[in-house]
Amino acid sequence: MQLQGMYNSLRLSFLSFVNKYLLSYYNLLQIVFLLLLFGISHILSNKYHDRLFSKIPDSFILKTILSDLFRLIIYFSFLWLYILISIILNIPYYSVIIVANLLTAWIVINLLSEIIKNKLISKIFAILIWVIAALHILSIYDPVVNILKNISFSSGNINISLMMIIKGVLTLSIFFWVATKLATYSERKIANLSTITPSIKVLITKLLKFIIFTAVILLTMSSIGIDLTAFAVVGGAVGVGLGFGLQKVVSNFISGIIILLDKSVKPGDIIEIENVYGQIKSIGLRYISVLTLDGKEYIIPNEDLITKKVINWSYSNNLVRANVKIGVSYNSDVDQALNLLEKSVEDIERILKNPPPKIFLQEFGDNSINLEIKFWIKDPENGIQNITSKVNKNIWQLFKENDIEIPFPQQDMHLKSVSPQIENIINKNKE
Repeated sequence: MQLQGMYNSLRLSFLSFVNKYLLSYYNLLQIVFLLLLFGISHILSNKYHDRLFSKIPDSFILKTILSDLFRLIIYFSFLWLYILISIILNIPYYSVIIVANLLTAWIVINLLSEIIKNKLISKIFAILIWVIAALHILSIYDPVVNILKNISFSSGNINISLMMIIKGVLTLSIFFWVATKLATYSERKIANLSTITPSIKVLITKLLKFIIFTAVILLTMSSIGIDLTAFAVVGGAVGVGLGFGLQKVVSNFISGIIILLDKSVKPGDIIEIENVYGQIKSIGLRYISVLTLDGKEYIIPNEDLITKKVINWSYSNNLVRANVKIGVSYNSDVDQALNLLEKSVEDIERILKNPPPKIFLQEFGDNSINLEIKFWIKDPENGIQNITSKVNKNIWQLFKENDIEIPFPQQDMHLKSVSPQIENIINKNKE
């Protein structure tokens, strides 16, 4: 009997639903309007599609998807216009609101899929939109929201509900995505500015990113109803602790700002610090990245560039002077040796002709006449030792071909007294 009663109850509810929403006069009229509005949307789409989208530039990111959805967008507009008129005239619109909600969800999901390239995030938003649409269709959106709000916990003046957490995650995701796009766009625009130096570009970019993402966090907390003043006392205590614990981090942060402002080093400079020689690839607010000629990339804290001695080979310009020293025998032709030194750098492309190489007779040493050749290069990022090595090799070959002797230290040993045995050996060798 109970099963029979339940069956009869469900049967009556289903028949009531069919008679009220599916077979009613107003519902049949709504179906007619749905078909009529779709036909009108189809006609307008065929007539104005090409004319409208020919005026939109191809660089517009949503042009393709809007072109594909153009007919549905027109239909979507007619449906919500019909709903608005029905509300004003107090006319039932149940069937239309179902189609309008589903169509709205479909259009929004397609637009988000085109904008958000991350498949996981795009899928999460698609599921969320379909759920919201289903809740609206079933008229249980508000009850579900109230249930999520009631699932909460409190701590002092702070009340956090499940609805607040969901809203916060979604808001933070949207704001963070917008902030990332905005930061990337701003960085690209700043990089194209020719009126400011590279170091100032880096400084502006880093500060802009910091401001944007800080604003995202604050806006998210404010939008979900969290009172930011509640964190003032806690934030002060945490700030003091972090100040002591992150002293080096803060020091490097301030040093990075100073470096970017005083322009002592900038991206592309060739520097040498504590036996690290290479080109600065990037400057961050905590460290700089230096790429050496052997492919090693050193991460150097900004504080080291403030407190330690740094050689910037390209501070004012890229011109760098290198030198090679060589000694020749006192029996050699010094003029010929000087000419050969000049010849040793003639065929090396990296050595500049202007300013020209300079050759000096440096001094008369104990064992040799010391000569020196100095020359200029303008690409220190390609290395200095390799160019001096090539000059030394040319000098060696030219001196060898022209019988110029490169002496080495020699000493005569005078023995005042020796043992009889050693004296006998020396005498025998003389004989």
